[in-house]
Amino acid sequence: MTQRIQRHGLQIEPQLFDFIENEALPGSEVSSEDFWRGFADITQHFSRRNRDLLEKRDLLQEQIDH
Repeated sequence: MTQRIQRHGLQIEPQLFDFIENEALPGSEVSSEDFWRGFADITQHFSRRNRDLLEKRDLLQEQIDH
């Protein structure tokens, strides 16, 4: 299992972390700290809604299957 990188309560795959740190952020005037804090906030904000939508999708798929 790949060791994940911890930032602001997130567990980040090293490949994604490296891409953000080395390709996406340089030249963007966004600091690493600001990006990961903001990303964690967005993830937390939408996680319940996303979970609800996935449950609804499963119910709809079950109805379609029957």
